[in-house]
Amino acid sequence: MCIRDRNTSNPTGSFSDINLTLSVDTGSGFVNRGTKTCPGPCTNSQRFNFYIDNFTCSDMSTSAQYKFTATNANGTSTTTQSFVIEKDDVDIIYINGDNTIANRSATQTDLLIVRVNDTDNKSIVGSGVNVTFYVKFNSQTYDSGTNNLTNSTGYANYYFEPTCSPIKYTIGDRDWKAETISNNTCYKTKTSSTFNLSIRGDITLEFDEPTGDNVTQEDTIGFLGSTWDDCGDALVTNVSYYGNTSANSFSCTDITIIGANAFRCYYPTYLNTTEAWYNVTMNGEAIYHYR
Repeated sequence: MCIRDRNTSNPTGSFSDINLTLSVDTGSGFVNRGTKTCPGPCTNSQRFNFYIDNFTCSDMSTSAQYKFTATNANGTSTTTQSFVIEKDDVDIIYINGDNTIANRSATQTDLLIVRVNDTDNKSIVGSGVNVTFYVKFNSQTYDSGTNNLTNSTGYANYYFEPTCSPIKYTIGDRDWKAETISNNTCYKTKTSSTFNLSIRGDITLEFDEPTGDNVTQEDTIGFLGSTWDDCGDALVTNVSYYGNTSANSFSCTDITIIGANAFRCYYPTYLNTTEAWYNVTMNGEAIYHYR
């Protein structure tokens, strides 16, 4: 604000100080926000700057006004302007959860943490700011989000636990992000960078054949089994069958897939195949799955 005393003809031979007062109205009437003085004589224009950095959420308004009032011995002059007090800008700071593993089985969670910084007043936000965490449940689509509140030091924590139902989080590397949501009273919407986590599952084996019957040398041993994921859905895996005894062992790896997730293998025996009781096992492997 620039001011000067325009009363260049002063019969008393003196010039008084000019007091410049800033008042702000955010909806409840004008409030004095500061006064500065131009000592008399104030015949040349002088610029006065007022800095106000303590507006709060309750001050936000699309029709706020500020008013300058200049007063000296000759009278008072006032000018009023409108302005907008908007939500603060924020930044989302990554803390934890990038390149981590979330296991879909049991109750093993993956801790995702961000922190919210108010970039306008250059400070960490306090408690109660809504932060929504989004995780992709397949390679394309984010879930509907989980809302959490910041704590007193501005951290928002999310213990992510991938589920089978009502949304099945498929296994693999998945993107996640955090966002300050639009209904925050004091802060604008802001979306973080994209981070990564890996969702893992378990393999369930169903071993159907052989069933413990005796096999004669030169007969064929038939193996049959199926594999499922930890959600109970059919799962295609790399299956192998093994027979072991103290004197011999063999593997059956010429696998034929039957239907969605059954695996058949035939192992021929010969006259020189060691006679014994064999422990037979089934093994299934699939990427992003624990055995």
